[in-house]
Amino acid sequence: MKNEHSIDQAAADERHARVQWKSLLARLQRPARTDARLQRVRAAIESGEFHVNSGAIAERLIAQSLTS
Repeated sequence: MKNEHSIDQAAADERHARVQWKSLLARLQRPARTDARLQRVRAAIESGEFHVNSGAIAERLIAQSLTS
């Protein structure tokens, strides 16, 4: 029974991370805004100066959601 709970929790965490990731991607793909920081991040990703580690992002988002 306890194993089922762990599996259910992992699946829920995975779904939550996927939603957060899609939300982040949507924000980055929106038409240009006046937010200078977002523009700099977008430009760095597009130019290859900054590489996105989706696994690390997902882990941080999960950890953040578990503590809030």
